[in-house]
Amino acid sequence: MTAFVVLLSCGCLFASSAGARQIRLPLRFDFGQVRQALLEQVFQEPGEQCTLVDDGSGCQLLKLFAPQVDAVRGRLRLVSRGSAHLGVRVKDQCAAPLEWNGFLEVFSEPQIDPQKKLLLFKIIDFHIYDEQRQHEFLTGKLWDEVKNQALPRLAACSIDLSQPINRLSSIFPQFLPGREEERNRLMATLIMSNPRVYKNSLGITLSFQVEPRAKKPVKPSVIAEKAQELKKRRLERWDAFLTFVIKRMARNNPGPVRQELLNVLLDARYKIVEKLTALKADATDPVPGLFVQAWSRLKPIVQQRPSGSRQKEHTERAELVAIGDSLATLAQQAPETGFEVSDEGLRSFGRVIDPASAEDPVRYDTAVDPELRQLFGFGEPLPQPEINPAIDFTSLSYTDDGAPSGSRLWRRIAAWVLPAAAAAPEADAVPQLNSWVPDKKELSRYLPLVRELLQKATEQTLSSAQLDAQYHGLYRHLVLATAWQESCWRQFIRTGDTITPLTSSGGSVGLMQINQQVWRGIYDQKGLLGDIAYNGRAGCEILLHYLRDFAIGKGEQRKPGGDDNLARATYAAYNGGPSQLSRYRLPETKPSLKKIDALWWQKYQAVRQGREMDVITCYE
Repeated sequence: MTAFVVLLSCGCLFASSAGARQIRLPLRFDFGQVRQALLEQVFQEPGEQCTLVDDGSGCQLLKLFAPQVDAVRGRLRLVSRGSAHLGVRVKDQCAAPLEWNGFLEVFSEPQIDPQKKLLLFKIIDFHIYDEQRQHEFLTGKLWDEVKNQALPRLAACSIDLSQPINRLSSIFPQFLPGREEERNRLMATLIMSNPRVYKNSLGITLSFQVEPRAKKPVKPSVIAEKAQELKKRRLERWDAFLTFVIKRMARNNPGPVRQELLNVLLDARYKIVEKLTALKADATDPVPGLFVQAWSRLKPIVQQRPSGSRQKEHTERAELVAIGDSLATLAQQAPETGFEVSDEGLRSFGRVIDPASAEDPVRYDTAVDPELRQLFGFGEPLPQPEINPAIDFTSLSYTDDGAPSGSRLWRRIAAWVLPAAAAAPEADAVPQLNSWVPDKKELSRYLPLVRELLQKATEQTLSSAQLDAQYHGLYRHLVLATAWQESCWRQFIRTGDTITPLTSSGGSVGLMQINQQVWRGIYDQKGLLGDIAYNGRAGCEILLHYLRDFAIGKGEQRKPGGDDNLARATYAAYNGGPSQLSRYRLPETKPSLKKIDALWWQKYQAVRQGREMDVITCYE
């Protein structure tokens, strides 16, 4: 029989001694797994039935069917429906038949057979009830038949621990650096103990002995040069793996679940941006903590069982939960256990998630991913951006506050491009705006062109969007106010004789300040940097997504404040990610975020009143 375990991260214990350290993992079997074991070993007949007595004549017949499993006062309880016709065969007659239709209730305690790696069940009590679960049968023939026929069959049921333990033993060492070669020694220390019944599961404890590893001396100069870059690459590979997982989950789930998966991905990427922004060489590895946070949100989605799904699919989901929870458990104790979210470990986990895939789950790629866009409702990729071939994106560098510290970008072309940009507007203003950082005297020509570009991008987005017409005006105001708040309608800035894309220290760029890390795979990164029209279209798409699928979808308009809430919630999510959707109305929101939202709200009100050209005050 195939069974998989659920390892709950909240129950990990960690003990250490002068020598080997002991890692304890609580293995849990949800009651669905226990019930499946009963169906495979006892209730094997069609209709989830088990025939215990049948003399072939109908005089003696005892059946159980439709078993259910739960917990009562720390004991495992099986409740099964049953029926019986029990008589005595006298010649050709069935004398004194006993008719029964009711329920059998059996209580048991889990036990471990460590040699055979089996989880067994010791029956400690049972009761027989009528159809109304009222009258209890305490003696007589029915009692004897149940005791002699049913209980031995039920007591023989077991759960095979070898397969899930073997699966864990193949993956677990890969998350302990340098321990893959010690796999056999590590698994030889395995101890199974402490069988218990919890509210919704059975559990035992797995214990492993882990030898502490001596740290190799590293020169301070090497640390300074390598450690920060190593952490950055580890964050990128974690992002790649999480994207791999979420894409595969999205393929097999309907629209509402896909939206929740996108929430998880975006929020996780915002966390990655936070870590990258504050990354220091001597900081602890941030990935284990990010793993735990992301898994706590993915796990309930994985555990959902869509209607019509087969038992095989449920088993596969249970296996995924088992491994994910075990790794989250270890990740919570990363400094003590030496747990590391290694590439090979993630690849092994990836093979469990998608055994048929030839894709490397940790391959980090910044190219647009058409499937990622389609899965999460963004449609076909945006048209190719208009990138000036003279732009050298590799030369960009930034100070801690996000201001460019110097670049060769545009250095050679600034002298001859800018005069053309200041000339009379062309029919297509995009090439002009892609070559223009206006001075104050040019704002009266520059800002109307940007407004026209934003309005065009807004209408292009609305033309293919499923947004109720009553919200179109609100959405148009959103776009103009957000571009005002984020960039003062600028794609580029000038530092000395250098022109560079407007870029924050967290990697948000251009007119709409699209974060390159958060929206990786959805948008072309060079387009976000180098094409004001592409950046504007991307921002319009993101705002529409947050308005329609988050603010409206979650009913923010039904809170006090009405439709104004939709605008405020949409910008909050745009600025900080899905988890920030309701921050505008929460008293515990940080003062710094409250200030950002208040400034944006002032701009939105101005745009709604037709005063969007007040954006010129940014330049005073």
